[in-house]
Amino acid sequence: MSKLNNKLIQGTNAVSGSVSVLGSYQICHNICMVLISLLSILGFTIIGMPLVFLTKIATPFWIAAVSLLTLMIILKLTIMKGLSTNMMILNSGLIIAGIPFKSLQIYKNYFFIMGGLIALLSIVIIINNKLHKERRIKNETKC
Repeated sequence: MSKLNNKLIQGTNAVSGSVSVLGSYQICHNICMVLISLLSILGFTIIGMPLVFLTKIATPFWIAAVSLLTLMIILKLTIMKGLSTNMMILNSGLIIAGIPFKSLQIYKNYFFIMGGLIALLSIVIIINNKLHKERRIKNETKC
């Protein structure tokens, strides 16, 4: 596969995880608060949530994220063996944490904790792999 295809697939994987987070009310609320804070520094006063419209389109974004993640998993299992498993695990955690369905809102804290733990585990594994890789490179250059 060419580098362009790899970059495109990595970008799709990143978009999948990013879009999944929009389904989480806490994340949306934090983004709104940051936006309100930044605008207040510039002298604008906003009352309420300027990005409340995102809650209306959270479900389509979440479905798109699940679809893209499913596509990435299929590609990983069939054609593109080199895709990062850890990034897919991270995206899965973010998607689980951001489930937007009203019928499941009574369990939202459990989903948020489960998804957050999965994402955190993936981040720890990614950092650990990078540190071990750097140590191997240092050891190889010393020899």
